[in-house]
Amino acid sequence: MSEAALSTAASAFVSRRPRVAFLYSEPSPYMVACWRELKARYDAELFIIHWGTNPVAPFAMSYDDLGRAIAREGLSQEDIAREVAAFEPDAVFISGWADRAYMATAAGCRKKGIPVILGLDTQWTGSLKQRLGCATARWWLHPAVSIIWTPGERQAQLAGHLGYRGANCWYGVYSCDWDAFSKGHASEGPRLPSFLYVGRYVEEKGISDLISAYKAYRSKARHPWPLYCAGTGPLKPLLTGVDGVTDLGFIDPQHLPAVMRRYGGVFVLPSRVEPWGVVLQEAAAAGCPLICADSSGAGVHLLQDGHNGLRFAAAQPDQLAECMLQLAEATAERRAQMGRASSLLAEQYTPERWAQTLVEGIARFGTA
Repeated sequence: MSEAALSTAASAFVSRRPRVAFLYSEPSPYMVACWRELKARYDAELFIIHWGTNPVAPFAMSYDDLGRAIAREGLSQEDIAREVAAFEPDAVFISGWADRAYMATAAGCRKKGIPVILGLDTQWTGSLKQRLGCATARWWLHPAVSIIWTPGERQAQLAGHLGYRGANCWYGVYSCDWDAFSKGHASEGPRLPSFLYVGRYVEEKGISDLISAYKAYRSKARHPWPLYCAGTGPLKPLLTGVDGVTDLGFIDPQHLPAVMRRYGGVFVLPSRVEPWGVVLQEAAAAGCPLICADSSGAGVHLLQDGHNGLRFAAAQPDQLAECMLQLAEATAERRAQMGRASSLLAEQYTPERWAQTLVEGIARFGTA
């Protein structure tokens, strides 16, 4: 479809107030920001079914201004299907294929000709399990899903193997709350020369590697920077009593942008496993130079090694320590250049673009 035709189709679709149902696992503040943009920009009507928040990431969530939202707990497959049918959506989004009731509801909508969009953040690894899933996708996935919406390239590779390419594979399913992270306030004060980690204190996030690397860095640095950690989790004791480490605890999302801009002299994402990592975009939008493990799917798009930060091999704390030393010893102007580059790269993903992708994609599907 030409750009002019797409614009016309999208305009016609928007003129009748898009109705989109979201069958979601655990909503996060960044997804709520995207929903708000969709509602504000296109006057969309939203219906949301969602699971509760993760105890390790206890976000205070509110959906009051979005439309009707109900808790997933206690709902049967029949309940979900009935609620979605009563809403009469133009499209349905499901946040993954793990919830069988969501998938069954999606299959029912797909059979009626309603486009179903699946959010997929799993990276292609070529494992036996993935190859078997791809080989059988025509039976378990294709009847329920019209389009796969991925965050980036590594996930799009899996989507392609599952049989979703071209107009049936979208990019940019995740976006941080761009306005909140990119716009600073004079009252926050100057950015401190310090390292910042934000995330759960669990093994897969590489928190033990970070502490080991920081100790090694500190032993080599002439004037070592402090390390600030914001989060919670079972490995919290690893941070206790370590020279230079301050545990900020769990930071409420509304305060996180200020923390990024205050303590993010360099932001560190040391994850051993990180399908995507929206937190990397949040830090980039806040103007932080980045250090990122090569496990991160977001790092493919948001970190250009040597341009706005440094990349290291996951689970290699010695490499991480060298990255920390190199950036801490760089000039303030060099780090400022990296921070500006981070901000430009982060602008690839905004709630505005997210909403536009969804609306134009649904319109294109309807005219295909």
